[in-house]
Amino acid sequence: MKPLGFGSIRLTSGDLLERARRSFVRLQQAPYRPSEVFRPADYDWPGDYEGRLLLAQILLAQALGEEPANLATILDALPDHLNESGYLGPIRADHLVDEQQISGHNWFLSALVALYRWRGEAETLEAIRRVVIGLLLPTAGAYAAYPCDPEQRAAMPEGAAAGSRVDHPIGRWIPSTDVGCAFIALDGATAAYQVLPEGSDRKALGQLIDEMIAAYRAIDVRALSFQTHATLSALRGVLRHYETTGDGALLECAAERYATYKAYGMTENYANENWFGRPTWTEPCAVVDSFLVAMDLWRHTGEVGYLDDAHHIYWNALGHGQRPNGGFGCDTCTSAESESGAFLAVHSPGVYEATWCCTMRGGAGLAEAVRQAAWQDDEGVTLPFYHPGEYRARLPQGTLAWTVESSYPYSGEVTLAISEAPEAEAVALRLYVPSWAPRQSVSLVVNGEAAVVRMERGLATIVQRWAPGDRVVMGYEVGLRWERLLRDPSRYPDLCTLRHGPLILGIENENGPIELPSTPPRPLGAGRYRIPAGGYTLAPINQAMYTSDEEALASRVQILFRSQQPW
Repeated sequence: MKPLGFGSIRLTSGDLLERARRSFVRLQQAPYRPSEVFRPADYDWPGDYEGRLLLAQILLAQALGEEPANLATILDALPDHLNESGYLGPIRADHLVDEQQISGHNWFLSALVALYRWRGEAETLEAIRRVVIGLLLPTAGAYAAYPCDPEQRAAMPEGAAAGSRVDHPIGRWIPSTDVGCAFIALDGATAAYQVLPEGSDRKALGQLIDEMIAAYRAIDVRALSFQTHATLSALRGVLRHYETTGDGALLECAAERYATYKAYGMTENYANENWFGRPTWTEPCAVVDSFLVAMDLWRHTGEVGYLDDAHHIYWNALGHGQRPNGGFGCDTCTSAESESGAFLAVHSPGVYEATWCCTMRGGAGLAEAVRQAAWQDDEGVTLPFYHPGEYRARLPQGTLAWTVESSYPYSGEVTLAISEAPEAEAVALRLYVPSWAPRQSVSLVVNGEAAVVRMERGLATIVQRWAPGDRVVMGYEVGLRWERLLRDPSRYPDLCTLRHGPLILGIENENGPIELPSTPPRPLGAGRYRIPAGGYTLAPINQAMYTSDEEALASRVQILFRSQQPW
C-alpha cells in the first residue's frame, strides 16, 4: 500500500488545509527570508536550520500546489554556502564526529532527497551523493562506539530547548545535550539509500546504516534518557529501511520501540516528553515524528490501533502545538505525576514559538499529513482520514476519482461522491472506523440504499463496480466519552480524560483542578459541552490555533479529571 501522493490530492476545506496554509505563509516571513536563512560558520547545528526550512517548503509546495516565494532564491544561493565537500559547517581534520553536525544534516539530506523526488534533477542527486561521501561515510565505526554509558551521560549538562555541544569529546564523538540526536541521521541516510544508484557509494552507505541500526537497537533509550525526537526520527529510518529491505526484524524493532515511547515518553494529550524520564516540555518536532511513525506502523501491520494513535496525535498534540501565526511551539507535559500535570499550557514565553526547529518541522509534518490522506494498492483505495477535498487514484483497473465531504471529528458522517471510475472491474473502497466508535452505530449507504457493513481491521470495506455519480455515505456516533490515562492507568484509576470522538476536551481554568460533578454535561455543538455545576465549558484543545497569540499564550486548560465513573 502506498499514499496517493502529492498531485493526486487537492484539499478544498477543513482543518488540515487551514493549518497547512498558515504554515506555508509563516515560512515565508522573518526569520525565513532568504537573507536570514543561512547560519553563520560557528552555528552549533550546521545544516539543521537550512535543511528543516527547505524540507518544509519543498513538501508544502507539493501539498498545496504553490511554490513559496522564497524557495527558488534560497536554492540558488545554497551552493555558495557549502564547504568544499558539499555540506554545511566545518570539515573536521581530527577524525572526531560532531553529533550536532551529523544530526543537523539529516534535515539537509532529507530536503535534498525530497527535492530530487519532486524535480528529478541530476545535480540534486549529485548533491545527495556528496553529503553521503563527505559527511556520513567518514563516521563508519563511530556509531558502534556511540557513548551510551548512563553514568557517563548523567555527569553531562542537561541542556535547554536548543541543545548544545558537550565541552569535551568522548571517544570519537563530540556529544550533544540532545542525547541520541546522532541517530536522527538514520532518517536522511535511509532516504538517500533509496535514491542513490547501485554502486560502491550506496553499498558503503548500506553498511553504515546497518551499523547505525545495530547501535540504536542495543541502546536502552530510557536508561540513557534519550531525546524522544531522536528516538522517533531514528524509528522513521528503521521503518524506511524495512520498506527497502523487507527485513522483518526491523519492523519488530520499530513496533517495540514505539511501544516504549508510548508507555514512557508520550504525554496525556499525545505529545511528548522531550527526554525519557525528564518531563520538561513537549516538542512538536517529536510530535510530527510520532505521527509519521504511527502511520508507517499502521501501513505495514494493518493494526488499527496505530491509526487511532495517528488521529489522536494529529488532533490533540499537533492541534494544540500550532500557534495562531502558523508556527509551532513547546507546551507543558500533561501527566498524573503532579497537580500541575493536569493542565495543558504553553511551557513558557521563550518557547511559545520555536522558530529554530519546530515551526519548520511542523510545516513538513502537515505536508506529510496531506500526502498520506489517502492510500492505494492493487485492489483499491483506503481513506484513513476524511479531509475534505478532491482525490484521484491511478489503479491497475483504471482511474478512480472522488470528492470527500465531512464534518469529522465533530460528527461521524462522511460523504464520498465518485466522479470517475474504471468501467469493467470492481474496486475496493475502505473507510476508517475509529476503535472508539460504537459498532452498532456504524452505517453505510450506497446510492441511497443501506449496505452491509463489512469490517476489515478497522476499515469499512465495499468492493463493487463504481460509476460517476455514485455516492457513499458512512456514519457513526460521535459523542462525549471518557478514557483512562495513557500511562499507568492502574496506578491512577480515578483519573481520566474527556473526549468528543478523538478530540480531548479541556476547561479553561486559572485555579486548581476541579472534580467532575455527577451531573452529565450538556452538549453545545462543535464538540463543546457545558457543565452546569460551576458554569464550566468543556472545549476541544485543538482550537488554540483559532484564537489570538495573546489568548493562546495565556491559556491554561485542565484536561485530566478525577472521577470514579463519569456519567
